[in-house]
Amino acid sequence: MATDLPTSPRPQTTVVRWVSNSLQWRSPLSGATQIASRLGGYWQIDLGLPAMTQYDAAQWTGVLFGIDGTAGALNIGPDQPREPDGYNANAVYSAYDAPSLWLRFTEPRFHVRYVDGLTLTADGGEAAQATSINIQGMDGIGLNKGTYLTADNGTYLELHIVTADAWPDANGDAAVSIHPPLRKAVADDAAINIDYPRGEFLVDSGDKGPAVTRRPGSVSQFEQIGLREYVR
Repeated sequence: MATDLPTSPRPQTTVVRWVSNSLQWRSPLSGATQIASRLGGYWQIDLGLPAMTQYDAAQWTGVLFGIDGTAGALNIGPDQPREPDGYNANAVYSAYDAPSLWLRFTEPRFHVRYVDGLTLTADGGEAAQATSINIQGMDGIGLNKGTYLTADNGTYLELHIVTADAWPDANGDAAVSIHPPLRKAVADDAAINIDYPRGEFLVDSGDKGPAVTRRPGSVSQFEQIGLREYVR
């Protein structure tokens, strides 16, 4: 079972990258390029933690050392922006608001984080390797391309990114395109989370785990923590 990371203090920097398992081959004769699209890609996340007191550092070391280096899994995800990345269809906005809302004013959008009590679930379930999820419970809510979400496959949490703007029908259901494809089948009514999207990750540092340096003044500083998705 994966362990949750402390919520405070928050990482100072978060670097997210997708590592593809697809291949390119360029002919030395014609120069033509062939591309083989393959499954097996994975997320990588690098965390940069701020300098912190020994008390705060103990919350992190208790988790990071407690998983026994690369032997244990962590629930972690991208550090989502705290600003709204959507807008309410019933509110009035001007072009001046567009940069802070990260939007084009084309269709109404509102991020689920800012809707109290909203619960999203899979509608009907999806098979492994599906590139979209039918989500129910999106009454009046749109999802923007680039939003991260978590799909609970019943065994572990999968991290995905929305690849196209999604808007629900009259029943509050929407087909949401995602990347990567689902690792495992997702059951009907499985939880979908975009408020705190996470997946399962392993420490990506060979046979070594995270390291922390204690500095004068009872201040602790962690080295950058590299993590890769636990694909299985």
